[in-house]
Amino acid sequence: MVTLKDIKKGGKKYPPRIVAHGVDGIGKSTFGSQAEKPIFICTEDGATRLDVPQFPLCEKWEEVFDALRVLAREDHDYKTCVVDTADWAQHLAMDFIIREEYEGDGTKFDAYGAGYKVLMREWRKFLAALDFLRTKRSMEIILLVHTSIKAYRNPLGEDYDVFKASLVDSQSTSIWGALKEWADLVLFMNNEVKVKTNSQKATKGKATMMQKRYIFTKPSAAYDAKVRAGWDLPDKVELDYEIFKASLNKKAAKKTEVA
Repeated sequence: MVTLKDIKKGGKKYPPRIVAHGVDGIGKSTFGSQAEKPIFICTEDGATRLDVPQFPLCEKWEEVFDALRVLAREDHDYKTCVVDTADWAQHLAMDFIIREEYEGDGTKFDAYGAGYKVLMREWRKFLAALDFLRTKRSMEIILLVHTSIKAYRNPLGEDYDVFKASLVDSQSTSIWGALKEWADLVLFMNNEVKVKTNSQKATKGKATMMQKRYIFTKPSAAYDAKVRAGWDLPDKVELDYEIFKASLNKKAAKKTEVA
């Protein structure tokens, strides 16, 4: 029986659940490889060029769960589970549902949106398995997601382009919405371009374009980002895991000191 004596401030601090999305080639896999003692669950071959521990390429949804079970049950010293990428994991889940639920007929998956309801069920099982690694094995979780530019139909004014994660995101079924709700940190990775005009005398009026990769943490009309309460980050950080983690830890330490 619960009493008032059982009330405590705060709770156990677990490692963060990170969703990192950005355009192709921005450095998502490299970011994950820089985490503490990472192990990759690869659903595509983007990380094969990296010298980082990784399971054999997952070509089926069942193989993703096989890898998660190994990390849950066997002894190991890995500290971070990196899924590269979540959008290809989604494809594997859809293929699995079509095979198991609809006898290989993709049209039945799409009919009346029935398959997407099953997809959401499978996706929540996937997130629950990741949560087990986080809470029972104290592993940080990093999910990498591709992003593309899509047109946004603005009911209040002119339409404009936005960066959208390559995941199902509709009013009836939103894998992306479930992922954002689950995550502690949603990080958007992109280049920031600045044009610097040098002196007329030195360069004959030519401008220099400077480009730098950043992690953006504050939500914007152009992209999704999020920092859940209890975590703290600047609005943008250089795209480097060590710089990111130092900033995250520095903010957390400062908040603890004030408290």
